[in-house]
Amino acid sequence: MFILTVLLVLCAQGLRSTTDWWFSAWTSRRFAADLTPTEHLYVLVGLVVATTVMAIVRTIFFGRFVIKASSALHNNMFNAVIASPSHFFDSVPQGRIMNRFSKDVDSCDDQLPRISFDFVQLVLIVVGSLALLIYALPWFAIAVAIAVFAFGYLLYRYIPSARYVKRIEGASRSPVMQIYQHSISGISTLRAYHRLEEFQHRFYEANDRTSSAILHGDSFQRWVGVRMDFIAVIWVAVIALLVIGIGESIGASVAGLALSQSIQLTGILQYSVRMAAETESLMTAAERLQEYSCLPVEKNPGNIGRGVPVGAECIANIPSAFDDDNVDQEEMKGGESHEPATM
Repeated sequence: MFILTVLLVLCAQGLRSTTDWWFSAWTSRRFAADLTPTEHLYVLVGLVVATTVMAIVRTIFFGRFVIKASSALHNNMFNAVIASPSHFFDSVPQGRIMNRFSKDVDSCDDQLPRISFDFVQLVLIVVGSLALLIYALPWFAIAVAIAVFAFGYLLYRYIPSARYVKRIEGASRSPVMQIYQHSISGISTLRAYHRLEEFQHRFYEANDRTSSAILHGDSFQRWVGVRMDFIAVIWVAVIALLVIGIGESIGASVAGLALSQSIQLTGILQYSVRMAAETESLMTAAERLQEYSCLPVEKNPGNIGRGVPVGAECIANIPSAFDDDNVDQEEMKGGESHEPATM
């Protein structure tokens, strides 16, 4: 299923790039001798319809693939936690376990599929646009190499920091949930010993640590966004100068294709970098689920996971107090008893 999903994603992007190229070829009358304008229009409509259908099929297969992977992570973690020895629940705070089954599972079920799909789609759009730009202006390959180096350096500086901050954010949520749970379960004791303000202060401190991690993550995004916009502006300026300088030799249609693709990239590149960092950061949630999937298992787990509770065999062998074989039928009928009568 993974290979099929990859092929569908590549085919959808190939059809999209082919549609842009065909529109440029139509405006330049490259196939005017072989096709009429009506036939050009039919080909363009066919490419648009095929691109739309392929995009829908690609989205369905990609969604099924990532949801299936997320369900496998959850099931493996759940089975590992259920089969863990008792000292695991004594040593690990309940808030940490709840954080894995709430926030981390939600990240893998909801956020990671959407953001990873956007990242893959944007990367393919960028690659397709760069291919069309190099096709229109071969000299633009030099500018592409310089831009790739600049973007790679930004990603090298940005992604490790964003991933580390995301891990801090995920770890800082556990104390918040733990303090909240302890406060609810022990509210009567806190009121009796006048410790409400202390627990409230502890909750504020834990919440501030989580908010600080989120704020640092947003600040990192703004940092890389400003630099990406600066590189994109220089990029568009270089393309415009190249088009003006050699516009007569390449034709109006190719020049328009180069300018349209370069302007489109200015809005996509920054979002692509953000999605790359978000995807990398959300992978920490999958790492945390995978960590709990490898917990040590109880030496004698019984029949956990096979429908029979632990110790059910022993309970089944204990005779019931209401078993017909163990009840004196004469006593139930009101007959004589072996015990002496009590006056």
